[in-house]
Amino acid sequence: MRHCEYIRNQKDSKTAVLLIHGIVGTPDHFRDFIELIPKKWSVHNILLDGHGKGVKEFAASSMEKWKEQVDEHLQMLFAENERVIIVAHSMGTLFAIQAAVKYPQKIKKLFLLAVPLRVHMRLRVLLANMKVALNMGGNDATVNAMMRDCSVKTVGSRPWDYIGWAPRFTELLKEAKTVRKMIHLLQVPTFSYQSENDDLVSLKSCKYLDSNPNITNTVLCESGHFGYTEKENLVVLEDFQKLMDDEEKQA
Repeated sequence: MRHCEYIRNQKDSKTAVLLIHGIVGTPDHFRDFIELIPKKWSVHNILLDGHGKGVKEFAASSMEKWKEQVDEHLQMLFAENERVIIVAHSMGTLFAIQAAVKYPQKIKKLFLLAVPLRVHMRLRVLLANMKVALNMGGNDATVNAMMRDCSVKTVGSRPWDYIGWAPRFTELLKEAKTVRKMIHLLQVPTFSYQSENDDLVSLKSCKYLDSNPNITNTVLCESGHFGYTEKENLVVLEDFQKLMDDEEKQA
């Protein structure tokens, strides 16, 4: 049961962490981060609507539902905590940025992975997506990484079942455009990590991230969208640990 949300509401907690996965992603993406969050803090590692289910259930969901779900969790955390930190991957980072612009006094920090302000799709990813849909991992490391990070159950699905996915990805592109236009409004201290070998997120996204002095952007030279090398994963986790330590001292 990897693709389940993890909710931990701590009594008298003053700080909470909200974790938001990407499109067709999973809360399990943050398994290494959860262990580094102080035990006395509240944690909402959410599963977005339509995820963790089948192809048709994912198609029946929408970007609007996901954004409403994020806001519902934020309201719950705001009611019980003085500070909220958001950790997000891919599509989830777009929701995180919008939330921080909307609630700059309540959201303390952002920790973002693979911010898709500009998107590109390489041929190898298109082929990999086809293999994921057909459950053909084999010895392909990229496909296997994508399958691990995909919470939508593809077993038994037919090719035409995926037609309903097109609107969800169209919405993602529109959301990226919206956030590009508002990135200059972000006032919350933000740490972002982009990957040089990302097959989905273009490094052109860095132009927007680097334009805001409140964003500290790091480019990972060896990693991709669905997984980091051991060395670079350690860099990200060490930075996250430092953020947790610093916030705990200030709490």
